Amino acid sequence: MPTFTSSRYTISAATITADLTLDTLREAMLQHRPDHAALSGGWASTEDAGSNLRVPNAAPPVSDPELLDDEGDYPRRLVARYYYFRKDPQLVRAYPDAAEQQHHYLDAVDVLISALPDRPKVFQVLFASGNGAMLRGLVRALRSAVLSLDESGSVRHDGASIAFNPDLFLWLLVRARDDRQITPSTEISDVLSATARDSTRRNTLLSDGVDFDRPALLVAVAEIDHLGLARVSLRDEELNATVTADVWASGKFSIIKTETHYPDVVGDAETRLASLQDLAYVLLPRMIQVYGDGADGWGDAKRATEIRAAATALIKRYEQKVADHDAALAAAPASA
Repeated sequence: MPTFTSSRYTISAATITADLTLDTLREAMLQHRPDHAALSGGWASTEDAGSNLRVPNAAPPVSDPELLDDEGDYPRRLVARYYYFRKDPQLVRAYPDAAEQQHHYLDAVDVLISALPDRPKVFQVLFASGNGAMLRGLVRALRSAVLSLDESGSVRHDGASIAFNPDLFLWLLVRARDDRQITPSTEISDVLSATARDSTRRNTLLSDGVDFDRPALLVAVAEIDHLGLARVSLRDEELNATVTADVWASGKFSIIKTETHYPDVVGDAETRLASLQDLAYVLLPRMIQVYGDGADGWGDAKRATEIRAAATALIKRYEQKVADHDAALAAAPASA
């Protein structure tokens, strides 16, 4: 049940390319409402009250997807919930002779859709991702709505505008070491963990803080391993918030609720929705833009310098360890 107000979820991003508007897409969604009798999925609002989520043999209340006006850094958005009916083997065993509706419970996935600036007919879809069956059902439903408006339209699960080059993770670690302030408003509070994958696709987890004093990180940089995912904490003065999330290069993220703080926001559901939109529409795009601009000198030469520095630091570290070991042996009393 990955809705935007769930206690934990991962956000994924997709791209719609089609000749439509948020208004016409909403109208297309209104033509496909959940049908309890037919056990067919459909679109509604994201209102949680009376939603009947995970209730067997139940239908959601009738409601409509909503259009939200642009606000600050948030674009104009279409927010909707796709309800579908999931068969439960336990209900089948408990009520073998009951109607099919009794064997199903209601589940859902939420979506936020916005037009991408300067890209006509291209839209970003943020959705609370779940298992493969749920994802296929959501994409089918979304594609059906899109194709009803434009026969040549497409829906691609591609990370949209929040996917980035994995090299950004090394840049992020260097910035956290050298200059945490990535914009006048936004700073890197901490990089709490990261993964490194070597050429044989073996993963190493660096946790409890990631810095260049740790040999495991130096090895990953020197070996030119792929870094990420990373758990990063970003502080923004304009938002008056600290948002902590696991971030993937593929255009996915998962908010860490216990380490995300909004002094002016009361309530878990409000915090989760605010942090989702702040990360997707403000913080991640800023970070990706600063990385891509290269105004801080990041590029091939700087990257190579960091790789050589990591290798040199490792050599010095282990040469010193060998010297200390030899000195300790020399100072030890001779055995009888």
